[in-house]
Amino acid sequence: MNYPPLSAPPVVGLPAPPPRGRPGATNVVLLTHLPAALHKRQVLREWLMPCGNVRHVVFVPSEQEEDEDEEKIPKQQEESMRTALLTMSHADGALKVVTAFRHFQTEFLAKLTNDDTQKDTIQKFQVHLVPTHPDIPVPPAMMDPTTVQVLGDRLVTSFPDPNRPTPVVAPSTAKEPVIRGPDSDEEQDDEEEEDPLTTPAVLAAVREFRRKLARQQGGKATRRQELVKSKIEHWKPIVRQRMLAGGAPSPGVPPGVPPLPSQLPPPPLPGAPPLPSQLPPPPLPGAPPAPMAGQLPPPPPLPGAPLPPLGSQLPPPPLPGNLPPLPPPPPPGQLPPQIAAPRGVSNLPAWMTQAQQPPSEGSEPPTKRMKTDDWQSQPLFVPTEARTQFRDFVAAQIQQLLGEPEVSLVDFVCQQVQEQKTVTQLLPELQDVLEEDAVNFCERLYEKVQELRE
Repeated sequence: MNYPPLSAPPVVGLPAPPPRGRPGATNVVLLTHLPAALHKRQVLREWLMPCGNVRHVVFVPSEQEEDEDEEKIPKQQEESMRTALLTMSHADGALKVVTAFRHFQTEFLAKLTNDDTQKDTIQKFQVHLVPTHPDIPVPPAMMDPTTVQVLGDRLVTSFPDPNRPTPVVAPSTAKEPVIRGPDSDEEQDDEEEEDPLTTPAVLAAVREFRRKLARQQGGKATRRQELVKSKIEHWKPIVRQRMLAGGAPSPGVPPGVPPLPSQLPPPPLPGAPPLPSQLPPPPLPGAPPAPMAGQLPPPPPLPGAPLPPLGSQLPPPPLPGNLPPLPPPPPPGQLPPQIAAPRGVSNLPAWMTQAQQPPSEGSEPPTKRMKTDDWQSQPLFVPTEARTQFRDFVAAQIQQLLGEPEVSLVDFVCQQVQEQKTVTQLLPELQDVLEEDAVNFCERLYEKVQELRE
């Protein structure tokens, strides 16, 4: 059998061998000896925009360190030390930058004729792809000649020219308000200089609108505050009067107000006898005596034993306050009728308890009687004394269906009913006006006619 070859063990002190296979595509580009015109991130992104979007830019040294050491390092030495590391949005963009840079460098140097300093700067400027693994070399970047020429020309066009004059944007100066004295004779153009939103009329309208809005939306809270304030103002003099009176109840205090601490009775002393109001009520005459403390209550009577007399035949005791005694209870024969029916009799109505009688042989079932009852062929007639009520009913129904009382339609329906026309004759005339509601209207009309006849 053929087994796969085993990899050799790593030797101590030597680096590990590079991984096998083709390296992955890289999107990192290294720019060395960067010209001074490309020392800004935004400028560098705009220059490489034809090749793709630049996601991230890192300068070495950074821009902050460059500003601090600007006086120590000469300009030419600073340009040779400037390096940038770019991260493109995709690997295709990095390949375009490296491939098109060769054509850009050739075309840009051909345009320069007299500036030897800039020629030297562009010749030192280099672009390299950064491999994904340090042990695997990157293959040479190659693309079709047409794409290389187009991208190179675009890089030449978008390269920032250091000799191009930078447009100077004049700072916007705010117009200072002109302060005029009260005795000034100059003409004042208030309509042009004054803001229309700050005029006194507009400010007054805004204040009035806010006042109305607060009155509408804060009505409940305002009413609640006013109610609490009125309650406090009402009870303040009453409480003050009670406090000045030394705890005596004032005539204006309602019974629902709790008494003051000075009006409460003193607590009972330990060992004192209970008050008369705390004693239990006396037993009724003839009733069994109440059990004493520590004794069990008497046993309940047996089911078959007669109940002892409760003293209902004795005169009732006198009530306090010289009130007349209560009338004696009625005898058992004159008690009011019981709400519950006696045993064996249901409280439900008869139509729920009695069995429904089967229909007779000669009578038809209710559904068949309803179908054979041809109400549309019966003539409509309303008595003379009920015609006003009938006309109001017709007007209300038509207004409900059409949205407005059509006087001509009301007169037509009333005239047809006075002539004792049938629903079959009236329905075709109403279908042109009421359409789908004509049948329902005729049914309600027939029911109203039958009601007025009765």
